Amino acid sequence: VNIVLTGRLSSAVPALAACSGKLEQHTERRGVIYSPAWPLNYPPGTNCSWYIQGDRGDMITISFRNFDVEESHQCSLDWLMLGPAAPPRQEAFRLCGSAIPPAFISARDHVWIFFHSDASSSGQAQGFRLSYIRGKLGQASCQADEFRCDNGKCLPGPWQCNTVDECGDGSDEGNCSAPASEPPGSLCPGGTFPCSGARSTRCLPAERRCDGTQDCGDGS
Repeated sequence: VNIVLTGRLSSAVPALAACSGKLEQHTERRGVIYSPAWPLNYPPGTNCSWYIQGDRGDMITISFRNFDVEESHQCSLDWLMLGPAAPPRQEAFRLCGSAIPPAFISARDHVWIFFHSDASSSGQAQGFRLSYIRGKLGQASCQADEFRCDNGKCLPGPWQCNTVDECGDGSDEGNCSAPASEPPGSLCPGGTFPCSGARSTRCLPAERRCDGTQDCGDGS
């Protein structure tokens, strides 16, 4: 995955233009956010924005379940951006490519998320699916379906031993007997199959398998 640390967001990109024309705000403790048209490929010429708001003192942890955003030099065409502030005063990570990005851990109690697809986008990339959880460090206990990190952060149980450090201290990846608690097949919708490249969850139509054309970057 390409990760670009950005300064100011270009004024040419419409700010706060959610897919529906309205900013989508999330205040739930846990949630899931998808790219437009998911699980189908996202359309060109799209701008979306989401805002996750926690309680005072919360830390927000974002983990990517799927990621396939058309790659370009410095992610200048299609991109997903995460950061603590809205444009134009934005310092954030800009992401593109087809490899799963590392977990995004915000030290603040809020996160802005922006997705942009250029008008020239091919329309052949699926987009993204991410999950988030918010909460404080130093928790004495977590909910029954959650895992408690050594630093006291609570994470969804399936995030443990998924090869991604969402705790921030690596404790969710310690003493793991088998990687990936989520079966690869569950990452893609029916009628599609996942490319098997390391850290990739790109989903392609079933008819593209063994059709004589290398659609997956690793030839799988």
